[in-house]
Amino acid sequence: MGWVVYREGALYAQEYGFDETFEALAARIVADFLTEFDPSENVAGLRVNGQNVGHIFLVKHPLNPLPRTSPLAR
Repeated sequence: MGWVVYREGALYAQEYGFDETFEALAARIVADFLTEFDPSENVAGLRVNGQNVGHIFLVKHPLNPLPRTSPLAR
């Protein structure tokens, strides 16, 4: 997970000029994820030729944001 924080900080600094406060935000998000981690959720590290190249976090949304009348909410 440290790699995720490092990579997000480095990438957003390089591409968007964000400073170290963004890396701190990424660290808080990762810490919250780990604190609330549920084995039914997943995080996947993506590797190519043994090199980390990305990551995906899958988490449950705490609330259904769609109104009950929406066909998508069913």
